[in-house]
Amino acid sequence: MKAYIFYAYRILSRMYFHVIVLFIFLYQIGFGLFNSSLLVSIYGLVLSLSGMLTGRISHRLSFKTSLIIGEFLKLAGVYLIITGTIQTSVDFMVVALGQALGGLGFGLCISRDTEIVTSDKTFTDSAKLTAILFKSQGLMFISTFVAGFVGIILYSHDEHLPFYFSIGAQLLTCFVLIFFISDNSEKTASKGAAAAELPAVDEAANSNRILFWTCYYAVVRSLSLAPFLVFLPFYFIQLLMDPYLFAILLSLFSLFAFISALKYQRIMSTLGLNMTFLVMTGAMIVAFAIFTLTIIRPNLFTNVLYPLLLAISIFGFGSGCVRPISLENLKLGELSKASRIHVLTRMEIFFGIFNTAFIIIGATIILELGLGSLMVTICTMMVLAVLVGWHDMNRHEPLPSEAD
Repeated sequence: MKAYIFYAYRILSRMYFHVIVLFIFLYQIGFGLFNSSLLVSIYGLVLSLSGMLTGRISHRLSFKTSLIIGEFLKLAGVYLIITGTIQTSVDFMVVALGQALGGLGFGLCISRDTEIVTSDKTFTDSAKLTAILFKSQGLMFISTFVAGFVGIILYSHDEHLPFYFSIGAQLLTCFVLIFFISDNSEKTASKGAAAAELPAVDEAANSNRILFWTCYYAVVRSLSLAPFLVFLPFYFIQLLMDPYLFAILLSLFSLFAFISALKYQRIMSTLGLNMTFLVMTGAMIVAFAIFTLTIIRPNLFTNVLYPLLLAISIFGFGSGCVRPISLENLKLGELSKASRIHVLTRMEIFFGIFNTAFIIIGATIILELGLGSLMVTICTMMVLAVLVGWHDMNRHEPLPSEAD
């Protein structure tokens, strides 16, 4: 198999034309702020919890079969969103089921899509394999970035167009999977092997430090993703923003998040871990402070567009390093493979739960107290997260419980 087939799969599979407009769409067709927020959060929650199911499925299905099922679940999810949002028959439960199927399908796909190349004997050289995977990450970002931008433009012409384009991209993905990708994996494990006891998890995987940075990641990532998916789009709706400007603002977040994640190692080698932590989290605090001022004191600005452009850019730049900084502090290299998998899985589960809770609580705060109050709350939570994180990073190391 050629590497470009793998690239084609990853590019097509990440063409989510509808995701960036989903909240706006649900809100504008009458679901309201709370229900729209809840529907958006279902996808992430199911995705985070899907690992408990996909781990069992992977023992019984080949990677190709798993990917095809996953892509069709994603396709079915988007179809149900369309079905549940026809103006004559808007149905909350149908859209909720669509979101759940989409999250489950994506979880199934991301758990096994690297096997397209790792199971192929053509790519035995580890350096070449790493280069292919790294390049595919960049291509996936470009695909998501372009699809999101195009999705907003499509939405300005017809509200369902981004969803139809997403379905088209998923059909193309299935076509590539079925006709161009060979299943080179070993035969599926027997039920006995699948049920075999997994390697034990180290006691260190449940240490206070690991639990702290797992929660830190879940909280701070939620504080960045929830505003991007729900609260900022809601704010932009209130401003009656032009669709093209809307697309530019949200795309800036994705662009700067990608740049900071890509340059993280260089930034950390220059500033050190502690200073990188302060700079990146400080950038997010400054961004939320600017957002807050544009909401509660708009008269301070002759045109709120310019501070919004600045805020969304530094917000994206700071949020792009949330995961790398958390992983540095988790020190996963000191753990066994089974413990690393356990910790990473728990990180995403915690994130899914925190993100869902934060979206729902945030929507309630907006309804009861206003968007400005929510932004003040986010700023306060970010400051507390920085203070507590900074304290933990500067404690003596290793901790007594971790020295053994």
